[in-house]
Amino acid sequence: MRCYSFIGCLCCSLLWLFSLSLQAGTQQTPVVQVLVGLHKPPYFDLTSDSGYELELLRALFTAAGVRAEFTHVPNGRLMPLFKTGTFDAVTLQPMHTTLPEYFYSCPYIHYQNVVTSLADGRLDIHSLAD
Repeated sequence: MRCYSFIGCLCCSLLWLFSLSLQAGTQQTPVVQVLVGLHKPPYFDLTSDSGYELELLRALFTAAGVRAEFTHVPNGRLMPLFKTGTFDAVTLQPMHTTLPEYFYSCPYIHYQNVVTSLADGRLDIHSLAD
């Protein structure tokens, strides 16, 4: 069986986050608006506002000294919405050398898509075409 993988990257403006971390004399924690995918347990669980990826992102932004507010949208809408300038960061983006105006972080999560079936089905799966 062949496994296909996709690496998701946090895409954000380094200058924006850097300038937020330099705000001195303010009691309020800076807020970053972050676009993320839809309900996809165990990564995003919208019923409990939790999940492995959501908790990891919260921890990353907290370590940077900012509070993240998440907006959940379908994956196909992530980058078009980010390009409107309304949001500060977007997840699940492959690195593009053709978009030099964006800063891409190191990958923070690795997805590996696999196919599973019940043993009773006795399916012989070797490729996506199967």
